[in-house]
Amino acid sequence: MKKHVYKIFVIIIFSVIFTISCPGKPAPMAETDVFQMDTYENIDVMVEFMDETILEVKHGHQAINPFLTLQYKLSFRRIIVFNCQIENNSERPVHFELKTIELTYSGITDHAHNENFIMSYFDIYQDDDDVADWEHRKKEAAVKQYVMGQEHTIQPGDIIQGYLVFMDKFPQHGDAELVIPIFETNETIITTFKFPYVFNIY
Repeated sequence: MKKHVYKIFVIIIFSVIFTISCPGKPAPMAETDVFQMDTYENIDVMVEFMDETILEVKHGHQAINPFLTLQYKLSFRRIIVFNCQIENNSERPVHFELKTIELTYSGITDHAHNENFIMSYFDIYQDDDDVADWEHRKKEAAVKQYVMGQEHTIQPGDIIQGYLVFMDKFPQHGDAELVIPIFETNETIITTFKFPYVFNIY
Protein backbone atom coordinates (compact mmCIF):
# COMPACT_ATOMS: atom_id res chain seq x y z
CA MET A 1 0.00 0.00 0.00
CA LYS A 2 2.80 2.40 0.95
CA LYS A 3 4.62 1.64 -2.31
CA HIS A 4 1.43 2.33 -4.27
CA VAL A 5 0.92 5.68 -2.54
CA TYR A 6 4.57 6.54 -3.08
CA LYS A 7 4.28 5.79 -6.82
CA ILE A 8 1.21 8.02 -7.12
CA PHE A 9 3.06 10.79 -5.26
CA VAL A 10 6.05 10.51 -7.62
CA ILE A 11 3.77 10.63 -10.69
CA ILE A 12 2.05 13.78 -9.37
CA ILE A 13 5.39 15.48 -8.64
CA PHE A 14 6.70 14.58 -12.09
CA SER A 15 3.54 15.94 -13.73
CA VAL A 16 3.87 19.23 -11.89
CA ILE A 17 7.56 19.57 -12.84
CA PHE A 18 6.78 18.75 -16.47
CA THR A 19 4.00 21.34 -16.60
CA ILE A 20 6.22 24.04 -15.09
CA SER A 21 9.20 23.32 -17.31
CA CYS A 22 7.33 22.86 -20.58
CA PRO A 23 7.06 25.85 -22.97
CA GLY A 24 3.32 25.40 -23.16
CA LYS A 25 2.71 27.30 -19.94
CA PRO A 26 -0.02 29.87 -19.25
CA ALA A 27 -0.28 32.69 -21.76
CA PRO A 28 1.08 36.16 -20.92
CA MET A 29 -1.19 38.96 -19.77
CA ALA A 30 -0.47 42.66 -20.29
CA GLU A 31 0.47 44.66 -17.19
CA THR A 32 0.30 47.86 -19.23
CA ASP A 33 -2.95 49.14 -20.80
CA VAL A 34 -4.18 46.70 -23.43
CA PHE A 35 -5.46 49.67 -25.47
CA GLN A 36 -2.91 52.17 -26.70
CA MET A 37 -3.23 55.00 -29.20
CA ASP A 38 -0.91 57.50 -30.84
CA THR A 39 -1.23 60.12 -33.55
CA TYR A 40 1.12 61.88 -35.95
CA GLU A 41 0.11 64.53 -38.50
CA ASN A 42 -3.52 63.39 -38.32
CA ILE A 43 -2.64 59.71 -38.77
CA ASP A 44 -4.15 57.81 -35.84
CA VAL A 45 -3.04 54.32 -34.82
CA MET A 46 -4.82 52.30 -32.14
CA VAL A 47 -3.63 48.89 -30.92
CA GLU A 48 -5.20 46.44 -28.50
CA PHE A 49 -3.40 43.42 -27.07
CA MET A 50 -5.76 40.45 -27.15
CA ASP A 51 -5.09 37.85 -24.49
CA GLU A 52 -6.13 34.23 -24.92
CA THR A 53 -9.29 34.62 -22.85
CA ILE A 54 -10.60 37.31 -25.21
CA LEU A 55 -9.51 35.35 -28.27
CA GLU A 56 -11.27 32.21 -27.06
CA VAL A 57 -14.49 34.07 -26.32
CA LYS A 58 -14.44 35.69 -29.75
CA HIS A 59 -13.17 32.82 -31.92
CA GLY A 60 -13.95 29.63 -30.04
CA HIS A 61 -11.94 26.73 -28.69
CA GLN A 62 -8.50 25.51 -29.75
CA ALA A 63 -9.63 23.23 -32.60
CA ILE A 64 -11.26 26.06 -34.58
CA ASN A 65 -9.27 29.05 -33.31
CA PRO A 66 -6.08 30.01 -35.22
CA PHE A 67 -5.08 32.66 -32.68
CA LEU A 68 -4.39 30.38 -29.70
CA THR A 69 -0.93 28.99 -28.99
CA LEU A 70 -0.55 25.28 -29.69
CA GLN A 71 0.78 23.92 -26.40
CA TYR A 72 3.49 21.26 -25.98
CA LYS A 73 4.76 21.26 -29.57
CA LEU A 74 8.39 20.53 -30.40
CA SER A 75 8.42 23.52 -32.77
CA PHE A 76 6.79 25.71 -30.13
CA ARG A 77 5.68 29.19 -31.18
CA ARG A 78 3.82 31.45 -28.80
CA ILE A 79 1.14 33.40 -30.66
CA ILE A 80 0.73 37.08 -29.74
CA VAL A 81 -2.17 39.00 -31.29
CA PHE A 82 -2.94 42.71 -31.47
CA ASN A 83 -6.05 44.27 -32.95
CA CYS A 84 -4.88 47.30 -34.93
CA GLN A 85 -6.73 50.23 -36.44
CA ILE A 86 -5.13 52.89 -38.63
CA GLU A 87 -7.15 56.00 -39.50
CA ASN A 88 -5.88 58.50 -42.03
CA ASN A 89 -7.25 61.96 -41.26
CA SER A 90 -4.47 63.69 -43.18
CA GLU A 91 -4.78 65.17 -46.67
CA ARG A 92 -2.50 62.62 -48.35
CA PRO A 93 -2.66 58.86 -48.90
CA VAL A 94 -0.39 56.80 -46.66
CA HIS A 95 0.98 53.29 -47.05
CA PHE A 96 1.14 50.34 -44.67
CA GLU A 97 3.16 47.12 -45.11
CA LEU A 98 2.71 44.09 -42.89
CA LYS A 99 6.29 42.90 -43.32
CA THR A 100 7.67 46.10 -41.76
CA ILE A 101 5.75 45.70 -38.49
CA GLU A 102 7.77 44.20 -35.63
CA LEU A 103 7.25 42.98 -32.10
CA THR A 104 10.35 42.81 -29.91
CA TYR A 105 9.63 40.79 -26.77
CA SER A 106 12.40 40.02 -24.25
CA GLY A 107 15.06 40.32 -26.94
CA ILE A 108 13.19 38.24 -29.55
CA THR A 109 12.06 40.18 -32.65
CA ASP A 110 9.39 38.86 -34.99
CA HIS A 111 7.58 40.37 -37.98
CA ALA A 112 3.80 40.37 -38.31
CA HIS A 113 2.77 37.30 -40.30
CA ASN A 114 0.43 37.05 -43.27
CA GLU A 115 -2.43 34.62 -43.87
CA ASN A 116 -0.32 32.06 -45.73
CA PHE A 117 2.32 31.79 -43.01
CA ILE A 118 -0.26 31.39 -40.24
CA MET A 119 -2.21 28.67 -42.04
CA SER A 120 0.94 26.81 -43.12
CA TYR A 121 1.87 26.54 -39.43
CA PHE A 122 -1.47 24.92 -38.59
CA ASP A 123 -1.33 22.71 -41.70
CA ILE A 124 1.67 20.93 -40.18
CA TYR A 125 -0.38 19.73 -37.21
CA GLN A 126 -3.72 19.04 -38.90
CA ASP A 127 -3.08 15.29 -39.23
CA ASP A 128 -1.08 14.94 -36.01
CA ASP A 129 -3.82 16.54 -33.92
CA ASP A 130 -6.64 14.73 -35.75
CA VAL A 131 -8.22 18.04 -36.78
CA ALA A 132 -11.38 17.60 -38.83
CA ASP A 133 -11.59 19.30 -42.22
CA TRP A 134 -14.46 21.53 -41.07
CA GLU A 135 -12.41 22.68 -38.08
CA HIS A 136 -9.49 23.50 -40.36
CA ARG A 137 -11.81 25.48 -42.65
CA LYS A 138 -13.07 27.43 -39.64
CA LYS A 139 -9.51 28.44 -38.80
CA GLU A 140 -8.82 29.42 -42.38
CA ALA A 141 -11.98 31.56 -42.54
CA ALA A 142 -11.05 33.38 -39.32
CA VAL A 143 -7.53 34.09 -40.62
CA LYS A 144 -8.88 35.47 -43.91
CA GLN A 145 -11.46 37.62 -42.13
CA TYR A 146 -9.37 39.10 -39.32
CA VAL A 147 -5.66 39.15 -40.20
CA MET A 148 -4.31 42.36 -41.74
CA GLY A 149 -3.57 42.17 -45.44
CA GLN A 150 -0.05 42.25 -46.81
CA GLU A 151 -0.18 45.98 -47.64
CA HIS A 152 -2.67 48.82 -47.89
CA THR A 153 -2.78 52.32 -49.29
CA ILE A 154 -5.03 54.29 -46.95
CA GLN A 155 -6.74 57.20 -48.62
CA PRO A 156 -7.60 60.41 -46.71
CA GLY A 157 -10.62 59.73 -44.50
CA ASP A 158 -10.24 55.94 -44.68
CA ILE A 159 -9.73 53.41 -41.87
CA ILE A 160 -8.22 49.92 -41.96
CA GLN A 161 -8.48 47.42 -39.18
CA GLY A 162 -7.29 43.86 -38.52
CA TYR A 163 -5.12 41.57 -36.46
CA LEU A 164 -1.35 41.73 -36.25
CA VAL A 165 -0.19 38.19 -35.50
CA PHE A 166 3.28 37.30 -34.21
CA MET A 167 4.51 33.73 -33.77
CA ASP A 168 7.89 32.98 -32.19
CA LYS A 169 9.51 31.39 -29.14
CA PHE A 170 8.38 34.23 -26.93
CA PRO A 171 8.62 33.83 -23.13
CA GLN A 172 5.74 34.21 -20.69
CA HIS A 173 6.80 37.54 -19.31
CA GLY A 174 9.00 40.53 -20.07
CA ASP A 175 9.09 43.91 -21.78
CA ALA A 176 7.84 44.23 -25.34
CA GLU A 177 7.59 46.92 -28.01
CA LEU A 178 5.28 46.93 -31.00
CA VAL A 179 6.65 49.00 -33.92
CA ILE A 180 4.44 50.16 -36.80
CA PRO A 181 6.03 52.27 -39.58
CA ILE A 182 3.81 54.37 -41.86
CA PHE A 183 5.01 55.36 -45.33
CA GLU A 184 4.30 57.73 -48.17
CA THR A 185 2.99 55.97 -51.28
CA ASN A 186 6.53 56.22 -52.72
CA GLU A 187 7.72 54.21 -49.65
CA THR A 188 9.39 57.19 -47.96
CA ILE A 189 8.82 56.75 -44.25
CA ILE A 190 6.51 59.29 -42.59
CA THR A 191 6.82 58.11 -38.98
CA THR A 192 7.18 55.03 -36.82
CA PHE A 193 4.64 54.38 -34.09
CA LYS A 194 5.98 52.57 -31.01
CA PHE A 195 3.83 50.96 -28.34
CA PRO A 196 5.49 49.57 -25.18
CA TYR A 197 4.00 46.61 -23.33
CA VAL A 198 4.89 44.65 -20.23
CA PHE A 199 3.68 41.03 -20.08
CA ASN A 200 3.40 38.82 -17.01
CA ILE A 201 1.65 35.73 -15.67
CA TYR A 202 -1.16 35.96 -13.12
